[in-house]
Amino acid sequence: MPFLKARPVTGRPAPRQVRAAAPTDPRPIGLLVNRDQIRLVYAPDKELSGHITFNLPEMVTVAGRPIFAAFRELLGFERLYSVDKSERLPAVLANSRKFQNVVSTQLASQVLEALYECCAASRRPTTRPGRIAAPHSCRDPDIVYRGLLTTLLRMVFILYAEDRGLLSTDPVYLNYYSITGLYERLRIDDGQYPDTMDQRFGAWAQLLTLFHLIYIGGSHGALRIPAREG
Repeated sequence: MPFLKARPVTGRPAPRQVRAAAPTDPRPIGLLVNRDQIRLVYAPDKELSGHITFNLPEMVTVAGRPIFAAFRELLGFERLYSVDKSERLPAVLANSRKFQNVVSTQLASQVLEALYECCAASRRPTTRPGRIAAPHSCRDPDIVYRGLLTTLLRMVFILYAEDRGLLSTDPVYLNYYSITGLYERLRIDDGQYPDTMDQRFGAWAQLLTLFHLIYIGGSHGALRIPAREG
């Protein structure tokens, strides 16, 4: 495993730094180290690279003990040399990459299926009184397609963040803004009012509100959402 003591080179991706440190080493694992960070890089040949960064100032604090424990578990002597080969670091990283590929394939299939369903729904005539289809829906279907795809990808990103508690764990967010909470309410309503679900449009307004909240930020009581501007 190449070991490079250097500051990260500005404008030079981490995998290239690893290859530059050991150009003839066939193993795709390397460490980049400076005074503040230790970065583990996994760069298989002809595949996308990945890395995880451990911030040293965080690891020496009491709150950073779980980070240090993860660092030791991942790069300790036992993980590199003592345990069974199927549990050593190269095998762990290779299996993680395989699992990531499986998850990515399944996620792409689910997003594509949802996209087809949304496209089909956008063409159905509505029975809601006074509701008029968007002017561009007939003139330029490509705009509708791109808009629906953008919405689905935003939802996937937000669901990932919510699952890991990266947005907010405040009850106000969880109950009134989160996609997870919206899904639970729709699931309950579908069981109680299955015949009228196609006539309800409030979920779309909540999604737009959530996207706007993440973009400009907001607060209410203990709830704090910083502006992401994206």
